[in-house]
Amino acid sequence: MDQLYIHTPDTLSEAWALKTKDPTDSLWLSGTTWLRTQWEAGQLKTQKQWIRLDGIPELTSGIRRDESTLRIAALTTFGEISRCGDTAAFAPLLKQAIHEIAAPSIREQATIGGNVATGSGDSIPALLASGASVLVYTEGRDEEWLLEDWLAAGMSGIIVDIAIPVHKESEDLNVYVKTGRREAFIPSAATFAIKGSWDSDTKTFRTCRAAAGGGTMVPVRLKRLERFLKETPLTSNAVFKKMADEVKKDYRPEDDPFLSGAYKQQIVCNQIIQNIHSNIRR
Repeated sequence: MDQLYIHTPDTLSEAWALKTKDPTDSLWLSGTTWLRTQWEAGQLKTQKQWIRLDGIPELTSGIRRDESTLRIAALTTFGEISRCGDTAAFAPLLKQAIHEIAAPSIREQATIGGNVATGSGDSIPALLASGASVLVYTEGRDEEWLLEDWLAAGMSGIIVDIAIPVHKESEDLNVYVKTGRREAFIPSAATFAIKGSWDSDTKTFRTCRAAAGGGTMVPVRLKRLERFLKETPLTSNAVFKKMADEVKKDYRPEDDPFLSGAYKQQIVCNQIIQNIHSNIRR
């Protein structure tokens, strides 16, 4: 068996340099729960070099808020985020998502940065629907990306923190749904998140953001659904059928050994329609 080297850098530059020396055989570590998921699935590749990130101050600085942003350091655990009062007040979708991610004991170890860095973590739809951005360290500099752009660009760099805009306007709809087994180390079947402000006069949404994912796919914004909900009065059942069609244009999950992509689409469409029905007055 090859020897395993474990490094504990105390700066971002050191962590970056260690991995770039042997990029294909090195792994950055945060909460390590994703390693267990891969191990359970028989997909864990044994790298020669593990690089722990928990000694880097920028990644462990917790949660802080100013007038416009709630900023969460990458190695903040889901348990810590859930217990923070600012999460419920300013990131309700994320708080909902956390309670659907794994078991309580796992939330005390799993980190938000690690979950996002997988590219398919169940927190990502909630963060996309919340308009989140990521601060990423790459080659000696920090860069701020919209989360959706960073995902599309290949997800390079070390996530330093995640920023969620603080919205002063109250919202009528804040819903996160995950289908699948929560307690086991198994990816969800499908997840979605949606938030928005309802205009009872026009029967449309003044604001709306939605996203969906699940399994191993990279979650996506449901931009066509967002536009549809802002432009189309929700006044008949036929409109809700068209809503489902708009979801399917952006959300195209692949088949897996257990569920077809079409079935996952139907799960998300049904949940979106049900929750909009339940949370607004038509």
